[in-house]
Amino acid sequence: APGYVADLAPDQVDARRFERLLSAGRRAADAGRDTEALDLLTEALALWRGQDALEGVTQSFARIEAARLKELRLVAQEQLFALRLKAGHDGEVVAPLLSHVAAHPLRERPRAQLMTALLRIGRAPDALRVYQEGRDILRADLGLDPGPELHAVHLAVLRNDPALAAGHPGTAEAPALRTSGGASSRMSGTSGGTSSRMSGTSGGAPSRTSGRMPGRAPTGPQAPLPTGPDSPAAPAPPAAPAPSRDPAAPPGPADPDTSTAGDRTTATRPRPPSHLPPDVADFVGRTHQIAWVTALLDRARDPGRTAAPVAVISGRPGMGKTALAVHAAHRAAHLFPDGRLFLDLRASDTTPLTTADALARLLRALGVDPETVSGTDDLIGLYRTQLAGR
Repeated sequence: APGYVADLAPDQVDARRFERLLSAGRRAADAGRDTEALDLLTEALALWRGQDALEGVTQSFARIEAARLKELRLVAQEQLFALRLKAGHDGEVVAPLLSHVAAHPLRERPRAQLMTALLRIGRAPDALRVYQEGRDILRADLGLDPGPELHAVHLAVLRNDPALAAGHPGTAEAPALRTSGGASSRMSGTSGGTSSRMSGTSGGAPSRTSGRMPGRAPTGPQAPLPTGPDSPAAPAPPAAPAPSRDPAAPPGPADPDTSTAGDRTTATRPRPPSHLPPDVADFVGRTHQIAWVTALLDRARDPGRTAAPVAVISGRPGMGKTALAVHAAHRAAHLFPDGRLFLDLRASDTTPLTTADALARLLRALGVDPETVSGTDDLIGLYRTQLAGR
């Protein structure tokens, strides 16, 4: 076929030179020749001409090759960070690691490296904040908890582990820093003290009474209260007294829909649904967005309003959209005493819910059996009936 052929040696193609230097650098690192490995990886990354060198390709073969080279570049960057940490250049890698983690929030290896660097320069509170942000992003976007390696670095920071905090040249890389980038599949389990979205269980949060950790714990209606017969006795808050008989009713035998346990009377009638995931105790930032959502939802109380307010939060994966929505919902929970529903449509990581499945879940949350009707239109009508007047 007519056309042009460029007859080039492998070293005349930047991509091939990059791969050759990366391979040589990794071999040198494995052999303990850290200085040589640093030089080789630095030379390899210098061949990249800006962050967007592979943007704009349209052919399918080019897109596949571009994705492969981008991943190799991330591997090279993270290997270089590891070598610089091992050499004791902790303060120098903080700034580039901050940029790297912000650009790739789901990659756990550089987050662990950033936590290590911050700990070694005396910024343990910031290291803990980096872990909490990563944990929240993984839970909000993927429904996962941090992996065992990242969790191990978190525990080491909490304990000020000398093996991680030493930072002497030649110190071996922490086991947590040898993981591959990205989140692996972890469908349940808790870490860091808050509950997993997938498992629905809760764990005890690490003590933060020293005030070293940023953010603030929830107060008022957001604070969790002990419930159930096994909970320790505590004074009831003035705004939420225990359910009791109508004071205007004449004295008589106990109501049939109540049961007494000790000095407390608990109503057995159905409680309003409250399906919001646990709030993030140390949520920070997003002040303007939270104020906007709260003000919008507060309009639900306007006397002349005939439609519910709707807030839409959009953004790229990993930005914390779900965490923001849940936090704002907890702040506005008092505006919806008839119930708070949460529905994960799962559109980002698996097959999205159908309309019928979504309605069936919402109806069950409201205490209604969706099997009593058939067809999406009937489900919609039943759902509207349940919400009428609420």
